[in-house]
Amino acid sequence: MSARFEPGIRPFLTVSQLSQALGLSQSWIYRRTGRKTADPIPVIRFGKRGIRFDLEQIVLYIRSRERYTIRDKMPLSDGIARVNGKDFKLTRKRFQTGSVRLRKDRDPVWWEGFYREDVVTDTGRVIRKRRSVKLGLKKDIPTAAQAKHKLAKILFTINDDGYRPRSAITFRAFVQKYRELKLATKKETTQHGYENNIRAHYLPFFGDRHLAEIDVEAVQTFLNLKKAAGKSFHTLKNLKWGLSSIFTAAVKYGYVQFNPVRGADLPPEQIREQA
Repeated sequence: MSARFEPGIRPFLTVSQLSQALGLSQSWIYRRTGRKTADPIPVIRFGKRGIRFDLEQIVLYIRSRERYTIRDKMPLSDGIARVNGKDFKLTRKRFQTGSVRLRKDRDPVWWEGFYREDVVTDTGRVIRKRRSVKLGLKKDIPTAAQAKHKLAKILFTINDDGYRPRSAITFRAFVQKYRELKLATKKETTQHGYENNIRAHYLPFFGDRHLAEIDVEAVQTFLNLKKAAGKSFHTLKNLKWGLSSIFTAAVKYGYVQFNPVRGADLPPEQIREQA
């Protein structure tokens, strides 16, 4: 019997409904949901025996395990590849569902999610780090299944085939690379002005932050604080241009995916009375 769902609502599927949606046998699905299964499909458990499925997560699971045949020629990829004679065999992308726990050591009680993320170190090596995220209060998320559903939305980007690891380099470390790669090509007078802004403004505010974690909000806060400190509109404009140049180089060399400075706004210029 086919299931009927209301528009706009994405319900959890039973084994029978998932079997119909994928065209697979129920026995195959049950084998993939065992607790000791080597490669289980994403499953939401209710009690000891009740299980449900999120169709969107199942589709991501299947797509993440699509692979080329051994005899297919593979283009260059940022993924891991193993050499097999003159051909390449692409290893599958790791799919993760994460885990959640209820934090009762603090009031109010809240849900915490855990997952792992690949990051690129200062030396260019890719390592996997464990991350934690606050999912919400228990009064807003009553069950573990709902907490896992919210965590799945966070992991959607990480599980995507086009995801690339973020760089773990700090702003201070990248500035040193910027000096060597970009600033050295500019005129001495320009280098002097940039260095003044780097030492007096950028490093005290952004120095120890990870470059990939600096967003538009952080840049906007930086500009607003400089405005409150009495900096002129001309100075603020120079600070924004210089900071944008650093992030443009970071995008060019693959340390970040976008330039957050472009999304920040300059505070309004003060109106000057004519003599």
